[in-house]
Amino acid sequence: MFSQVTNVCISSPGPAKYILSLSGISKSGCWDVTYTSRRVCALVGSTVDISCTYSHPSGSTVYNTFWHYVQPGGFKDLREDQDFAGRVEYVGNKLRVKELKIKLTISDVRERDSGEYLLMFIMEDGVKHLSSAAVSLTVTGETELRFWSLQLFSFDM
Repeated sequence: MFSQVTNVCISSPGPAKYILSLSGISKSGCWDVTYTSRRVCALVGSTVDISCTYSHPSGSTVYNTFWHYVQPGGFKDLREDQDFAGRVEYVGNKLRVKELKIKLTISDVRERDSGEYLLMFIMEDGVKHLSSAAVSLTVTGETELRFWSLQLFSFDM
C-alpha cells in the first residue's frame, strides 16, 4: 500500500520520535530515528553528549553512520572536520544490527559549536540517507559564580 510513496513513513507517535524522509520505501521498510533530546545546552569548555537510537528496514545494510554539523557546503563527518578535530567521539556505532544506538560526544565545546546536528547513514550500496530531524545545540559563555559574604558587627556604645 505504501510502496513507492515519497516522503514520510509513519511510525508510532511519541514526543521524541522522528522519522526519516525517504522516497521509494514500503510500509515494511520504515526508518526510525529517536533522539534522546532535540535541544541540548552546554557551557563553553564542557563536554556534551547527543544520543539517538535508529532502526532501518530489514534487508538493508548500513555500511557507516556519522554525525554532521549543518553548515553551508557538503556533508562532512565531524571526525574529519578541522573545527572538531580531536574533540569528537562516536560511541555505539555498531553496524549490521536492526536497532542501533549511537552517541556523539563533543569535548571542550565552543560557542561556534552551537547549531544543528544530523545523523547520516551510508548504505552498503553507497546510497546516503540523512535524518530529517536535527538536534539543536546551544553553547553559552562561561558562567562565573560569585560568593559574597556578609559580616555583621555589633558595637557597644
